[in-house]
This record gives sequence, structure tokens and C-alpha cells, in this order.
Amino acid sequence: MKDTSDPVIAAGTAPRKKTISFAALRAAQTYDQAAIMPTLPTEPPVLTPDATLQELKDWAARYGDKNSKQYFSKLLANLCGTSLDSTCIRELEELFPKVRRGQHPRPDLDQSLTAYIKWRENILRAAKKATGAVAAKKALRAQQDGWSDLLDEIKLQSKDGGPIHGASASPVTTLSDISRRAELQPWDLDSDDAVARLEAAVQSSNDRKAIRRAFKFLGKYGSLPGIKRLLPRKSLPEIPALRGPHDLPNSILELIERLILKAGFKNDEVMKNDNKKVSDATIACYRAAMRHHFRTLTTCPADLARRYPNPVRDLTQVNDIEGLLDLSHLAATIRQTEQVDDNRGTISHVSAYQYYSDILVVLSRNDLLPDATFKAIKECRYMEEGRDLAEGMRPHIRIWCEALLKNPEKTRIFEGMHMILMGKAKAIIARAKAEGRDLTPKEMRKVRALGTAAATSAIEYTGRPIRLMNALGLRMSGAKQNFFVPDASEFDYRFKLFKDETKSKKDEASTSLRKEGGGHTVMAWYLKEIRPLFPHAKTSKFLFPSVETKSQSLDKRTFDCWFQRASAEAGLPMTFHMWRHGMASIILSLGFENLQIAADMLGNTPAVCAKNYAWIDQEKLFRTGQDLIIKHANRSKS
Repeated sequence: MKDTSDPVIAAGTAPRKKTISFAALRAAQTYDQAAIMPTLPTEPPVLTPDATLQELKDWAARYGDKNSKQYFSKLLANLCGTSLDSTCIRELEELFPKVRRGQHPRPDLDQSLTAYIKWRENILRAAKKATGAVAAKKALRAQQDGWSDLLDEIKLQSKDGGPIHGASASPVTTLSDISRRAELQPWDLDSDDAVARLEAAVQSSNDRKAIRRAFKFLGKYGSLPGIKRLLPRKSLPEIPALRGPHDLPNSILELIERLILKAGFKNDEVMKNDNKKVSDATIACYRAAMRHHFRTLTTCPADLARRYPNPVRDLTQVNDIEGLLDLSHLAATIRQTEQVDDNRGTISHVSAYQYYSDILVVLSRNDLLPDATFKAIKECRYMEEGRDLAEGMRPHIRIWCEALLKNPEKTRIFEGMHMILMGKAKAIIARAKAEGRDLTPKEMRKVRALGTAAATSAIEYTGRPIRLMNALGLRMSGAKQNFFVPDASEFDYRFKLFKDETKSKKDEASTSLRKEGGGHTVMAWYLKEIRPLFPHAKTSKFLFPSVETKSQSLDKRTFDCWFQRASAEAGLPMTFHMWRHGMASIILSLGFENLQIAADMLGNTPAVCAKNYAWIDQEKLFRTGQDLIIKHANRSKS
């Protein structure tokens, strides 16, 4: 029987005898073995940005291109004696900056400008491949989402003589990568936590610059219909100067990574394990929050009144790093964050609330959060106010504002608070004079409290409702004087805020205290009768001087106690922050078309005001709808 599997035999002819060499036979055997047992490619490991340059060099030698040995030899020379083991990958862009305006950024190197540009490009490409940045970027840019639609629209608008120059849009591409890591779509860029989430997703100093340039681009071309539909309805927020982790020592960065690694797993109470991992975007938020705390620590002042006598000045000298996460240090950085949260380049109140909430989560999952610490931070006033801003107006504040609008007596007290408190302080002073004696220490404290509460209320009601730290920081003298008394050229008391005291980064116009509301009267009385009662009144530059410390303004905690007691005596218990809610409620109750006015008065965006006070407009809309129904019913009857 013929073997029909062989085409030659099947054709009926004898097979031709072939001579095969031993070498050919070995090659055939090798080929057959390779075909049967193929060698699987080894997946290159991914390095972290904190890996050393020596680790990067080893990675490139094994997985990089054939020229890696050459440019890593040049890297060693360009480090000028610094060891590859002592420098990490994330420092590369800082050590070897990008060329700008044709100027060599490192003229000290033995390398021409052209050679430096090419070498830098190669070394950074190797770093991006090793850290998985290249693969991650490809995956991000393959997504079909709001950013892909926006980039397509920008590309369309740059063709055939369109209004956009294609090269100018490159920062938006980088912004899309960062925003995708932060789980933000283009229309989310005006959300309260957008800036904090972008900062958490930043991977280099160039990222931070690209964000600012991209926002400038979108502000310029955001009115084009195709682009406008993908952006927030309101204007994009101001982007502060975002900061990186490079100002923290490695010991702190290592602690942060260890803590957030463990915090990245949620406890599954049903299955009794920790296998439920949180998203990468949440991990990035944890990292940003922890970095903020440690960075802020070195800026915190000593505060004997709050039992914080020894602030941290040098993080590299601290032995017990975990001890920097105890209540005293957390409280200090919260106070310092509040102190500067209106300043340029700092995080907002909402972002601060979210940061410290994340810190509590990280500490809790690492068993570093005593119950007392958790309770103290969650219940502190700054965190509660931050929650109000983040979540919108809380129910008890809305109830207070509704009562203010509906109860004429409460409205009368609110609008006359400064005059009422001045009257109460005058009564105490008059009684002492009538009895022919000086004020007792108790009366002195009471008069100072009532007078200060009256003066600040005059600023809020007859000027505008500025934040408490801005009010207590008003200065009557010095290079940055921002409170002015009447003189030959100016007839009103007035104040202003400089750009480093505002989120808008702009000097604000002066605000006068209106005489019609009694502001002029109260302020003149305060300066003549009350301010001289403070120990440091003659030497202090502050309108509201400290009771204890010569060079400082009145302590916020002291003022909080004074104001809450004074407002309760006046018949309308409130915190100072309620001035802002009350004023906005009154302005918007007169017409929701006043939204921009209310936002400008408070120093907020219209979006924030609309979110907090939409209930006022909603009630009016309901009443208007009811009126229309009743009108229609009456017409039907007739």
C-alpha cells in the first residue's frame, strides 16, 4: 500500500535519495525543538520614579536600545561625580532642564547644545519606558471619552485656515493625560476638588507648567461652539502654582508610600479580608494629602497658647517620623492651612477638607489614628466649614438662613448687629462712669469683646462679608496697610485686600463702610473707645490687635469665643462665618439674577453660590408656578 501522505509516492514515482550533512541535520533538529518549545519573551519589569539611576542603567542595558551604553556613560559624566545610586529617576528633569529660547540650561557640561538636546531626549525616553510611562500614555490616549472628543474638535478647528494653530494645543494633550489619571473629564474642570486632583496626578514639573498653559488655551478658545460644549458652563478656575514632592526628604517619601500602600486596600467586613483595592486616582489623592501635611509642617509657627511650643524646622533631623502624624502636628498644619488658604498658590478650603479627610483614612487603615485624634479633627470648625463648601450647604445652615429670611425680627437683628453690640458695650462703660469708677477686669474683657464684635460686624454688613482671617488681618500702618481712616482726601473708612490675600491673584478695589448702614459710626467709636483698651494698641499695626502678643493680630480662637457670645446676647446666635451665608441669602432672595453680585461680594465663583443657595430660587419658582395655577383657575371660573 502506497503512502499517499507523500506527494511524490502518491504520484507513482520513486522518491529521490538525498544526501544530508551532519551540520544540516543538527540545524534541522534545533529548528524542530524551537518549533516545539518556543522561548517565551520576558516581560520587562516596571521601575518606580524613586528607583535609582543605577537601576535605570541596568534596566536599559537589558531591555533598552543598542545605544543605551553610550548615553548612560555620558550621564555618569554629566552627574559630575555624583553616584548613580544616590540619584533617583524623578530627579532627571530637574538636573537636566529643557532648553528654552535656544539657551543651554547646563553650560557647565562638556556638551554642545545640539548634543545635549539629543542626549537628554534619549535618557528621558529610557526613563519613561522603564517606569511604564510610555505604555500608560498609549493606553490613556487610546480611550474614547470627553478628552478624545475635545482633542478631535481642536484638531478640526486647526485645519483649513481654522482659528487654532495646531502646535499651540499640545498642552491640552498633556492636560488630557493628567486629567484621565485624575479621573476628570473636560466638563469636570470647574469642580471644587479639580485642582487638588490634578496636583495629585502630576508626575513632573513639566506637567504642572502644561496644566497652566492648557487652561490659558481653553480660556482663549473655549467660546468656539464645538469646544464650548465639552467644557464647564462656568469659567475655568484659577490654577495655583502646583508643587511637587521634591522638597521632602526620602525618608518622608518612603513613609508616605508605605502608608498609602496599606491604605490602598479596603477592609471587606463580609469576607474578612483586605483585598478590595481603591482606584489609582484615590491613591494619588492620598499621596498628595500626606505630602501637603509634611510640607506645611515646616511653616507652622510656635503657638504656646495651643501647646505647640516646638515647631518642626528640619524634617531631615526628625528620628520619629510617624510621630509627625500625631494630633499636635496635624492640628498645627490645619491651622496653618487655614491661615493662608486665601493666598495665591495655596490650596482652597474645600481641597484642605478633602486632604485631611484622606489623611484620616490613611492613618486609620495603618492603625495610627486614636479615637481622640479622629474626633478632634472631624469636629473642628475648619473641617466642618470645609465640608459645607464641599457638599453644599448643610441642613442646619439652610434652616438658619431660611429662618433669617422668614423672621423679620431675626432679619432686624442681623442687619443691626453692629449697632446692637455697640449699644451693649456703651451701656457697660456708661454704668462705670455713672458710678465714678474704672472698668473692672471682667467689664474690660466684656467691653473689648462686644466692641470688637461690633466693629467686625460693621465691616461685614456695611462693607462686604470678607473671610475672618482677612478681617483680623486688616492693617492700619506699614508697607502693606490695607485699612484706611477718613482724611482730607477720603471721607470714608475703607479697606482693601492685596493679591496675596485673595484667590483671584489680583489686588481688589477698596471697599468703603457705608454711612447709611451705620458702619462709619461704629468704626469711629471702636477706634476712639475700644481699641485703646488693648495692651498693644499704640504699637500694633493691626486694626484688631492681639491681647497677648505684641506683633500679632487678635487670635482667631479668642475672637470666635467673643463673637459667638456677643451674637447670642444680641438675640441671634451665630458664628462669624454665618455673615457670609446670611448676606448671600438676603442678596439672592431679592432676585436670583443677583448671583454674580453675591459671588463677587463673597469672593466665590457663581457656581459655588448657585450650588449653596439654589433652594432660594427653587422656592420662588414653586411660588411662581402656584400663582400661575391659581391665576388660571380664577380665569376659568370667570
